[in-house]
Amino acid sequence: MVNEQVRLAKPLQGKADSRVWVADQLDWKKQVVVKFFAPEPPTDDVDALVGLVEKVADAAQVELPHAVQTFEHALSDDGTPYVLMELLAGESLDARLKNGKLRVREAGEIVAQVAATLAKAHAAGISHFHLEPANIFLCKSSKGTDVKVLNFGLGGLRPAPRTWPYISPEQYLNRVVDHRTDLWSLGEIAYEMVSGRHPFDADKRRRLKWVFTAPSELWIAGLPEAVDQWFNRALAPKSEKRFQSALEMASAFAAFLPGMELALEGKEPAKAAVGEHKVIAVGEPSSRAAAPKPEPESWPDDDDAEIVVGDGDEEPVSIDVEE
Repeated sequence: MVNEQVRLAKPLQGKADSRVWVADQLDWKKQVVVKFFAPEPPTDDVDALVGLVEKVADAAQVELPHAVQTFEHALSDDGTPYVLMELLAGESLDARLKNGKLRVREAGEIVAQVAATLAKAHAAGISHFHLEPANIFLCKSSKGTDVKVLNFGLGGLRPAPRTWPYISPEQYLNRVVDHRTDLWSLGEIAYEMVSGRHPFDADKRRRLKWVFTAPSELWIAGLPEAVDQWFNRALAPKSEKRFQSALEMASAFAAFLPGMELALEGKEPAKAAVGEHKVIAVGEPSSRAAAPKPEPESWPDDDDAEIVVGDGDEEPVSIDVEE
């Protein structure tokens, strides 16, 4: 029993030590989801735990258009903070992506709905800080895909690990973050949805090399130039160079979708591996894709950062930024 009215039924992930459970709400005679969470580092301070619960509860008070419905935020009988949420039918975006990239139109629907949720949350002073496919749930509806964003209010309870694929440059460097960190994560998710791959790997992040392969060079020639421009802006290393609002970001994405669908219609994406050197995909060559683009300067200008130069069999050279 979590409390007098909530009884755990089965772990949602099939693991006995799972923090997410399907539970019976005895009063309502319906099933719900219970998610247990804990601070980092752990604490037995009851006041601190109550503060965490209140923080999550405050986030839940804001009515968001595509956020999971939450019913209760409290401490269990053994003092563990938990959230009681609606039980959804469908699958996470993380599970969907295991089957490969999404159709362009479906990716556009997801970006639009997540952006609408972020815009309302950001206007209320609430950021997610841990937006990833596992926190985006896809429910089927008569109108298509109904998106639910999970875990608002929980992302700030612990720092994002540096190995997390959706980490923004400012999170990676442990800098001050704001709502534009969520926009970076949405840009990473969008790239993965339409390409089936991450724009950055762990080695690039380790070397502070925030350079990715542009869509026109990764998939197929003939894509609207606005596609490259959108990803260059969404994934700009410096937050002031990115989109400044979620609605601006979603509007720009929706604008190039029809042209992108036409460019990809009936054509297969390139199968060649893409590394540091640009590879032009199959299709009619274009002057824009004909020549490799010079890589921009690695970001950031940070007194505490170390930029590592060198690849291949060369011995890497560490350069102090101040020098």
